[in-house]
Amino acid sequence: MEVLAIKLLLAHLLTDYFFQPTKWVEDKNENKHTSKFFWLHVCVAFVIPLVLLIGEWFQWRAALLIGITHGIIDYWKIKQEGKLTEKKSRKKRDLFLIDQLLHIGVLLVIWVIFQFTYDNFLLWLKEVVLIKRNLFIVTAILALLSPTGILIGKVTDTFRKKIKKDNSLKNAGKYIGYSERLLVLLFILLSQYEAIGFLLASKSILRISKDADDEGRKKTEYVLVGTLLSFFIAVVVGLACRSLLKS
Repeated sequence: MEVLAIKLLLAHLLTDYFFQPTKWVEDKNENKHTSKFFWLHVCVAFVIPLVLLIGEWFQWRAALLIGITHGIIDYWKIKQEGKLTEKKSRKKRDLFLIDQLLHIGVLLVIWVIFQFTYDNFLLWLKEVVLIKRNLFIVTAILALLSPTGILIGKVTDTFRKKIKKDNSLKNAGKYIGYSERLLVLLFILLSQYEAIGFLLASKSILRISKDADDEGRKKTEYVLVGTLLSFFIAVVVGLACRSLLKS
């Protein structure tokens, strides 16, 4: 089961990232579905899974379904991108993410259809996915994302209001917080506690303001408060998760 999932994911990675030159992408964006490279890409999306699934009874059926849906999804994405201006880079990013999620969703559906009967799927879900270890890790990851970010935002709200001018990139702090907390969790689960200290020191140095005025000091203190809270929560959650995994 897992081998099939890896084969399908590998097929997608090869199709979209290794066998699609920049020239193809540019020509597809300019000429849409009339581009010969659009159709070449669809053929690649069919051929690669066809090769990787050699020996499976559903080989050509799965490959054909992947090729057709890949072309439909790419056509939709190109049409939507054509409606956007250069300034709408965020929406283009969103379209890219939606495009990739749709491709992965198709692969997941194919995996379920051709690999499982209903009873086997429920058994796999119970014995592989919903096991205690995975539930602990997934819960820890989710807790360290938005919930922790919102909590830190509430705690530091009074400090943030005292900063008159904030030139930070929009949502940059949120994604930095997500990354650092997940890294802390990973380091704790791997027993690499020294790496946590290195990460904390690195971030503190990078985020300290160079301004020597009162406003600069306020920004520095605000960043350090948020950073220490973020690391503290991540360490607590990580240690709790590690303890539960050992129980």
